[in-house]
Amino acid sequence: MPDTTPDATPDSTPEVEPDLLVRVMEDKLSVQLTCTWPDSDLEGLLAAIDKEFERQQVRLVPSAKELRERLPEPSDGLYQSQDLPIVEGRRSTQSVDGKFEWAQEFFTTEFAQSKSGTIDYRNRQERVNLKADQLIARLIPGVDGEAGMDVFGRELKVARARAPEFKPGSNIRVEESEDGVGRVYSTVVGRLRFEGILASVDEVYRTPGDVNLETGNIVHPGDVHIPGDILAGADVSAGGDLEVRGSIEASNITSGGDLKVHGGITSSESHKVVVAGRVDALFIENAEIVAGGDIVVRGEVLNSTIKTTGSVVMPGGRILHSKVIAMRGIEVGQVGSMGSMPVLLVAAEDHRNSDELDTKMYELNSVKERLAKLHEQFDHLIEDTDSLPPARAETLKIGLARIEQRDKEAAKLEAAIEELVGGADGSAAIIVRNQAFSEVTLRIKRVEKFMIDGKKGPFQAVLGEEGIEFESA
Repeated sequence: MPDTTPDATPDSTPEVEPDLLVRVMEDKLSVQLTCTWPDSDLEGLLAAIDKEFERQQVRLVPSAKELRERLPEPSDGLYQSQDLPIVEGRRSTQSVDGKFEWAQEFFTTEFAQSKSGTIDYRNRQERVNLKADQLIARLIPGVDGEAGMDVFGRELKVARARAPEFKPGSNIRVEESEDGVGRVYSTVVGRLRFEGILASVDEVYRTPGDVNLETGNIVHPGDVHIPGDILAGADVSAGGDLEVRGSIEASNITSGGDLKVHGGITSSESHKVVVAGRVDALFIENAEIVAGGDIVVRGEVLNSTIKTTGSVVMPGGRILHSKVIAMRGIEVGQVGSMGSMPVLLVAAEDHRNSDELDTKMYELNSVKERLAKLHEQFDHLIEDTDSLPPARAETLKIGLARIEQRDKEAAKLEAAIEELVGGADGSAAIIVRNQAFSEVTLRIKRVEKFMIDGKKGPFQAVLGEEGIEFESA
């Protein structure tokens, strides 16, 4: 019987529908290819890729030869790829800004120690006294970055490197060397002063004795040293540091540097002490003092207002019937006394923003009160919106618009308040070493705690999740 079985035919590979995806990445710095394409139609694949380049306006197009080299070797009769980079843009390199480098640590915040090992708050280990032609700092030039280009051929520009932030003041010389580094020198014997980006060397003015009617008021752009007292009514303005070997009576005092008073400061409501840097005094009484640096008091602060963007440091002293605002914290031995008048201690707030902050807080509370009334008036209508008559529905619409407007006002005020208090460190603490009596109010970053019964030290008040909390110090 003849064999009727059909002749066997060779296996044939089933046809695959060409599939192609050319995708520009989110950063626009590369193009990736995902495809399944017969290897018999390479030219068709290249043409399809070029068509996608044209459609997506890709400008950094590789040549046909480069594109072939980037394709994978075919497998099983197919060109297959998954997220294959076929076009790469050029990333930009960022510029490196120039910088200002001190030749040594001139403005140390450390204090000297006595032979017994205790800290001597009257003796700060500064190195600001300079010789003529002494090297102060180096100005390191910046390095410009390099622009890049995305796959669409657009330049990715970079900002040019900024020069070191520095301005020479009085008695300063700047020399530029062959390596491009500027070197800053003092031209005189004097005291280094640095404000923002301005460096100066001040020659010191010394008075022969007390500052009084005989000497008249003193105005000097540099340091001032007074071997005696500043008597009542004699004003002193120093552009640099001010050192008083005696005491300060009711006078207007300004210092562009630090104020060191070996005695005390006794003033009045009509006078003010304003210091850009640090204040060091034996005691402060009936005075208003505004400082930019730390305030160190070895004895007592009485009937005074103290404001600083630094710290108040008086671990062995006491504060009575006073208001003390210190952005970086307060350390005191005793606060208040039996039967004393109220005391307010404030940390983590910038006194320079206090008036504006109080205004914003008042405005925010007013807006929130109006919001509460609006919600009380209209919230119950929202549940029955579909059944409201047209007039009531229109009233609700107007009310919701007013609520939305008030919400925006509140958000804007809250953002402004956050910006005002944002510069202060919320971790700043109020440390009491010995005793805090009643009638003392502690405030940290606008959060208050009134101490009814007082508290024995040592403890520190910090801002926690539930408000002001006490911890062991």
